[in-house]
Amino acid sequence: MKNKIKLLIAVILVFFMCLFFKNISNSYSIYRNNLNTKVYLSVLDPSTTFTINFETHGGTTVNPIVRTINQEIGVLPTTTKEGYNFIGWYTEETGGDKIEPTTPVTSNVTYHAHWVKIVCKKATTLHTEACVSGGTCT
Repeated sequence: MKNKIKLLIAVILVFFMCLFFKNISNSYSIYRNNLNTKVYLSVLDPSTTFTINFETHGGTTVNPIVRTINQEIGVLPTTTKEGYNFIGWYTEETGGDKIEPTTPVTSNVTYHAHWVKIVCKKATTLHTEACVSGGTCT
């Protein structure tokens, strides 16, 4: 706990130092990483924009969107893929954190579509097909 308090104080001090000693680019980055701590500090122009790309992994194409720093993403695009249900955008191709409309934009980034395969099974009575996961069976 004491180390976290010391780290917080150091970050606050560096932040104020950056305000007084800005360089021409108006941008500073501080990074500290140990087993349990990651601290990032950036002082950027509030009009700085970032591009959000969407990797659909076989789904229909989604155009990139542009937002200013710390702006929420807002309405997320959707995509479709034959034989699959789209379940959302994530930070990683496998696993990762789910992206929400309220996620703030802090850098250029690519989000990944996650899919669930539509599985159909034959019913045992009347020899009809029933579909699981909301799709249709042929």
